[in-house]
Amino acid sequence: MEGTRLNRLRLRRPLRWLAGGLLLLLLMALLLPGLLGWFMEREARGWKHLTLAPGVTLSVEEWQRGWFATRIRGHLKGADLPLPVVMEAQLRHGPILPGLVASGRFPLALISDTLELHAAGRAGNVPLLRLQGALGLAGGLWQRVILFDDASTPVAGGVDLEASLFDGHWRVGGHVPVLRRRLDSIRLQLADLRLQARGSLDAQAGIGAFDAAFSVQELSTNLVPGGLELDDLRSRTVLAPSAERGRADLSLAMSMQRLQTDGTAVAPLVFRVQINGLQQAALPRLLQVRSQAEFVAALDALLPGSALELQRFMMRGTRGWVDTHFRAHFGRPTGTDWLSLLLAVRGEGEVSASRQWLLGLLERQLRLLQDEQGARLDEIERDARAAREAEGILRNLVAKGYFATANGVYKSRIHLQDGALEMNGQAVELLNLMSTP
Repeated sequence: MEGTRLNRLRLRRPLRWLAGGLLLLLLMALLLPGLLGWFMEREARGWKHLTLAPGVTLSVEEWQRGWFATRIRGHLKGADLPLPVVMEAQLRHGPILPGLVASGRFPLALISDTLELHAAGRAGNVPLLRLQGALGLAGGLWQRVILFDDASTPVAGGVDLEASLFDGHWRVGGHVPVLRRRLDSIRLQLADLRLQARGSLDAQAGIGAFDAAFSVQELSTNLVPGGLELDDLRSRTVLAPSAERGRADLSLAMSMQRLQTDGTAVAPLVFRVQINGLQQAALPRLLQVRSQAEFVAALDALLPGSALELQRFMMRGTRGWVDTHFRAHFGRPTGTDWLSLLLAVRGEGEVSASRQWLLGLLERQLRLLQDEQGARLDEIERDARAAREAEGILRNLVAKGYFATANGVYKSRIHLQDGALEMNGQAVELLNLMSTP
């Protein structure tokens, strides 16, 4: 009898612990959504006016926090935006079961989100884009970018971002077969856009290693002045740690079969560059640049001790062609202006170009100079004057030996050290380079 009572007590004790644990989990599940909502609102107090990029600001006007969900409304404004944009977002704070998470990627999610961007002042208009995603209980992050066409239906494909908040690894991948969008006078059309990238964050430098490939078969838009059309753009960027601690190597390759913008056509264009020994800790400063002075200061911190090889830059167009390569090494600048950076560079290379391309380059520079000097000329007279002066300058450059010519090709070997520039062994006086005989 006594033994039976002891056995019952032994059985009840684990059941009590189990019931207590379940009650504690239930209590946490009820309290956690409210705590997450409160924490997010506290952390977002600085978002009332948040600068997302130079000239683009996010202003949050409404923040309605509930126990299980938060609604946010704001505006994107800026001189660089073609039109004002309204942002509407809904955040659900968890724990959230898989059936309530759009991705289904996580057993439990702490937060799921849906964010849409709309053109301001247009009731019921098609979203510019939609973001959907979730933050998993184990620190996994997932976001999908969904684009819309003029028919208000999501286009096939999309772009996915996956990341781990614990080990810093991330991946981006996506494919958009076709997108056609027109909004008032703004138009955008693209075909066969592909994006693949993966990398990791560095605990100290912020930007770690990454490998990103991007391609688009066709792109046409008037979002840039003069319009932009291109065919078969392909690019790949790789950032990897150098052999020397604290430094990184960057390679960039890009090609396109055709580019047309602001009346200028290029077909094709090839660009390949390799930079070894960048100061990795200075890389994030490039993302924070807001002025020319900050850009020069960022280069001052990034480039010293690095080596650059412009493996090839080649383009052909309606105004001729150019093909060049260059190698340079960056020393320590004595100041934070462009002249100090130039004095810290030593390198050599070669440039080959057609007569037509050189004349076009000189004419553009002369027209800019005339505009800066406030010359009162109509467009026809300005262009004619620039063409005459460009012819004279090019003859002078050949006469002084800066360029050698053969079969209509102009070539020059370039050497730069301590601010002294030589072209084909001839010292160049920069102030007299653009003079006529």
